[in-house]
Amino acid sequence: MAVGKSVLASLIIEHCKSKENYKTSYFYVREDEPSQNTALAICKGLLRQLLNHHGELLPYCFEKQSRSEAILNDYNVTKSLIELFCDVDMNQFIIIDGLDECDTTERKIITQFLDSIVDKCDTYKPGKIRVLLLSHDLPDMRKYMQSSGVVNLRREDTDRDIHTLISIHGEQLKTKFDLTDDDIRCIESLICARSSGKYIPLKVNGKVKTNSDIGMILFASLVMKNLIEQPNIGYLKREITEAVLPRDLEDA
Repeated sequence: MAVGKSVLASLIIEHCKSKENYKTSYFYVREDEPSQNTALAICKGLLRQLLNHHGELLPYCFEKQSRSEAILNDYNVTKSLIELFCDVDMNQFIIIDGLDECDTTERKIITQFLDSIVDKCDTYKPGKIRVLLLSHDLPDMRKYMQSSGVVNLRREDTDRDIHTLISIHGEQLKTKFDLTDDDIRCIESLICARSSGKYIPLKVNGKVKTNSDIGMILFASLVMKNLIEQPNIGYLKREITEAVLPRDLEDA
């Protein structure tokens, strides 16, 4: 899946949460945070939300904890609790973003576990639990999910979405600052180029920024929002100069 998947994940999560007949639990994996990139961390994050969805199971969880002070530091116990929550009479969505940021072993553990839950529930109530895993396209992920549907978003798909987003904001710019069609086309072309990395890479602290560093969709959204919020045409022109316009997500 292309860069920008976390933005897409957030939109999907909000959409799922609006469904009255389903409860939604989710987790964002973070490679640079050890407490956020393991199978145990994912299960713990899901459990906290599942408890909110199913308060009636709190006494059972309390009883389990009273037997083991380290309950949430034991993957097998945590996994068994999630299985319990998934057996209750409630339809559920589970969304995990960034599985590629786990190491191979942890990724295999959590993927096969969630896949087994779906298979089990489908034997007696198809559709009761649906799991969405977002990741860069990795060979091991495809191997673990041979029996599941895989949607591969290409770079062209993301570029098209970026262009649509910028065009929508461009209309707002045109109206607010009374710009010409040529002015808007120039601004849109500039932001599209920066969002998709079609410019000479910038070296920061000895490191060349790559397309994945740019943030793509989020970058385009932040830059266009900033332009729209400028108080007058003078400030707008200043913001789109080479010296001021952000080159990457951190700048934006």
